[in-house]
Amino acid sequence: MRYYRRKFILEIIVYIALFILMLNLHSVLSIFLKTHIPLAVVTSSSMYPTLSIGDIVIVEGVEIEEIEVGDIIVFKPHSQGYPIIHRVVRIIEVNGKIIVKTKGDNNLTIDPWDVTEEMILGRVLEVNGIPFKIPFIGYLTLYLKGLHQFSSHR
Repeated sequence: MRYYRRKFILEIIVYIALFILMLNLHSVLSIFLKTHIPLAVVTSSSMYPTLSIGDIVIVEGVEIEEIEVGDIIVFKPHSQGYPIIHRVVRIIEVNGKIIVKTKGDNNLTIDPWDVTEEMILGRVLEVNGIPFKIPFIGYLTLYLKGLHQFSSHR
């Protein structure tokens, strides 16, 4: 009888710990991934077919010196009010500062802005060279944020 009671109490403790972890998932991921935006929702078709509208990607903090051509990064240009998820196509140095040029996989042209260090929120986590994504779950977030018409902006 004692064994079952101890096992029951241990199970309750585990469930409580899991519940607390779920409540603090964003904070835990932020610390673990070293970024204040550990999860990002794809809001446009600019990265199709690699990423689709409604996909959630995991974002890891990264120094600009660690970024390579081919990486998918999350950044917030000064002219936009929301983060953009695009692929790095070129890295240049201008007056001692690193500038990253990006492009959506589904876009015909390179983005007009120069991505600088302060604009970068992180790099999309990849597994064996493939972006780790959770399909469709982001639709709920898009709907709740009022982006339910979804951007066809590329």
